[in-house]
Amino acid sequence: LPYAVVIRAGLEGTATNTAIEAIAKGLHWNVARTTLVCKGPWQVEFTQQCFELGQTMALSLDMGII
Repeated sequence: LPYAVVIRAGLEGTATNTAIEAIAKGLHWNVARTTLVCKGPWQVEFTQQCFELGQTMALSLDMGII
């Protein structure tokens, strides 16, 4: 099963990413896209980055790429 992750982190999100990778490995999921980490104070750009990741995942699934 392909997956992508968005982490909203105040600093770096390393521990969260490590935990998610361990869970996904145990479930035999495959990383479809590198983790998107939205760091620091809230920025409007986060919304666009998340939207683009979602669009990429949807199109890749629809086209059978992943």
